[in-house]
Amino acid sequence: ISAKIGDRTAVYDNFFRYKTQLNVSTIAGVRGNINYFTGGPLATATFGDIIGITVDNLGNTFVAMNSGNPRGLARVNETENVAAWVSNDVPGKGQFRAPTIDPRTQIVYVPTDGGQSYLELNPINLWIPRVREIVSYEPTPEEIANGDRKLFLNYKHSFAYCPWDNQIYSRSWGGIIGKFDPQSRVGRFVIDDGQPEVESYLAFDPLEPHMMYLCFQHRQCIYRMDVSK
Repeated sequence: ISAKIGDRTAVYDNFFRYKTQLNVSTIAGVRGNINYFTGGPLATATFGDIIGITVDNLGNTFVAMNSGNPRGLARVNETENVAAWVSNDVPGKGQFRAPTIDPRTQIVYVPTDGGQSYLELNPINLWIPRVREIVSYEPTPEEIANGDRKLFLNYKHSFAYCPWDNQIYSRSWGGIIGKFDPQSRVGRFVIDDGQPEVESYLAFDPLEPHMMYLCFQHRQCIYRMDVSK
């Protein structure tokens, strides 16, 4: 270990041990049996049961709540000192789940519990929600013979943006992993992982952007998948 302060330099033969310290602070919300959303200043804001969050580069944290009064999506901004309601659940589409953001556009994508639908929120339009549908690619007979199939993502619990191929990935309750292009909305089947009837949550490694990590509810494991292969 060597250290230099101004013109002075010292070299030490022994190991230097240090310990980092992190502080966790509350941004907004109140602990306890408060299962409803109250907007306004962060000091008095309350939330329902939070199922997932995502953060953009504009200082906004988007919070998905899958239970409470009401269920839906809120936006939290520390600089503005505000928690603001964005959208209720979409009738007939199920609960909102863990969202993701396309870093190229800062558009927020929120999966709904059932079917191929999701919510799209563009900051250019002040995050006015738009309901979208994944359009499944129709594989050719040759592709089907090689293991491809038409994508159907039912009961999808999270979205994860992949910086390696600029696709958004999700996994269904039935064990199907798929992806879709956020611009064209065309979705493709990726793999059937053979572990049906379990909730799952996804994230990509920023240092290895092709590497996806998965955790399953009630399965005490963390899995990894290389989407480039």
